[in-house]
Amino acid sequence: MFNIVDSDFFNKAVELSFKKIDKDKSGKINPDELSAGLVYMYYQLSKRLPGIADPPTVSQVEESFKKFDRDASGDLDYNEYKGFVVQWFRDNGIYFTGMVAANMLINFIFIPMIAESIHAKLALKTAVNHIPKKVFTLIFAVVSKVSFKMLRRIGQ
Repeated sequence: MFNIVDSDFFNKAVELSFKKIDKDKSGKINPDELSAGLVYMYYQLSKRLPGIADPPTVSQVEESFKKFDRDASGDLDYNEYKGFVVQWFRDNGIYFTGMVAANMLINFIFIPMIAESIHAKLALKTAVNHIPKKVFTLIFAVVSKVSFKMLRRIGQ
C-alpha cells in the first residue's frame, strides 16, 4: 500500500516548507515561525479550496511544538520538524483528503449541475436566456461560495 509520508514528493515538500518557514535562516524553526508558516499554509489552501479547514489555534501549535521539540531547545531542527509534519499528516491527512474531495465535488460537479438546471428553467421564462450557460454557472458559483462563507461566519 502506498504511504505518502514515505514518498519522495512528500519528503521534498517537507524540505521546501522547512526552508520557507525558517525565516531567519538559522536552520531551526521557533514557535512564531511555525505558527506563521501554518497560518500561511492554511491561507494558501483556502484560496484554492475555500472552507477547507481552519488553521490550528496558537495553543494547539504550542502543544505540538513542545511534543516535537525533543531536545527542549525551544526550536525545531529539520528532523524534529519532519516528525511534526509526518504526525500532523497522519492525524489530519484523511480529514484533509476528505475535505479536498468534498470541495472538488461541490466546485466541479454539484454547483455546475445546479447552475445549469436553474439556467435551463429560468431561460424559458426570463431574460436569463441571453446569459451564456458558462457565465451563469460562474456567477452562480461565486454567489454560492460567498453565501456559504457568510452562513459559516454567522454560525460561528
